[in-house]
Amino acid sequence: MIAAGRLVPQKGFDLLIAAFALVTAEYPDWMLEIYGGGPEEQALAAQIERSGLSRVVALAGPTAALSVVMAQAAVFALSSRYEGLPMVVLEAMDKQMAVVAYDCPTGPRELISDGVNGVLVAPQDVDALAAALRLVMSDVSLRAQLGAAAAEEAAEHDLSRIGEQWTQLLDRLQA
Repeated sequence: MIAAGRLVPQKGFDLLIAAFALVTAEYPDWMLEIYGGGPEEQALAAQIERSGLSRVVALAGPTAALSVVMAQAAVFALSSRYEGLPMVVLEAMDKQMAVVAYDCPTGPRELISDGVNGVLVAPQDVDALAAALRLVMSDVSLRAQLGAAAAEEAAEHDLSRIGEQWTQLLDRLQA
């Protein structure tokens, strides 16, 4: 399982670590890697240590190869307290990842149809996030189903489709 973004309170990695702590005993072979850097790195590292999760949760730092990492992972978690349009979710969907996300104000709901191409849970609800993680961690066929539908959603946001829509809009505005 991976997550990615700046290590700032907005991204809610503290909530994700707390949720992962609730499921790791049931799924000891699963790892959570959090990619990114930022001012909360020391606080998150301390939380991981205090929670006894050093063996299964890693702050992996920034990477220029996130798409490669995504291609090797099974689940993407978005634990943001708020978002715009989370491009990282589109990247994960493009890699056919099962996405579990907080249904925070704006963003995730515009991309994720709950139970169809990902799983949405109540914002900042650690128990709900843990339950959703359990659901996708326990069911490989569900992960495949969500991932396939996610790739279809990502294709709707491909530059070839979006670019043409922008061109049509600009042509209409110019006329």
